[in-house]
Amino acid sequence: MHSLMLGFLQLTASKLRKIKLMSDQQKSVRTERDYLGDVQIPNNMLFGVNTLRGVQNLTISPRTVGSNQHFSTAFAHCKWAAALANFDVNVI
Repeated sequence: MHSLMLGFLQLTASKLRKIKLMSDQQKSVRTERDYLGDVQIPNNMLFGVNTLRGVQNLTISPRTVGSNQHFSTAFAHCKWAAALANFDVNVI
């Protein structure tokens, strides 16, 4: 569980920018729509239009969440605790 969560958190903004550049070159794409319009996203990518727009428009720091190991570990612990609490009250 922890390695999966940490792996997800280490997906950096620079990687997402590279993926966006690759999307223009890929033939196998899907079109997703939001309030700003249509976006072409490669079919093999697991993110959607909201993530792509966030990376394009909201990058304010070169530091990433994954660059701080203590924060990533603490965040994974919080997510794990929330999942256990939800399980205890039969939400999940």
